Amino acid sequence: MRVYYRIRNFVALCRLPSIRWHWKLRNGWYIVGVVYTQTVFGQQRLAALRMAVRGLRDGLRGRMGPWQG
Repeated sequence: MRVYYRIRNFVALCRLPSIRWHWKLRNGWYIVGVVYTQTVFGQQRLAALRMAVRGLRDGLRGRMGPWQG
């Protein structure tokens, strides 16, 4: 669930023009590292990958608020 919120909120912030590009780039690499760590070394690898994709999808669609699975 944490991966979902991190990615969704990151994508939502990246869509704002007031956020500087170097913040987006630096945190983009951080998010890639979080997803990599969770999907390679985590105990629930497939669930983490699924939630990462859902977070990306909902962030691009602009869906905010509590997760509705």
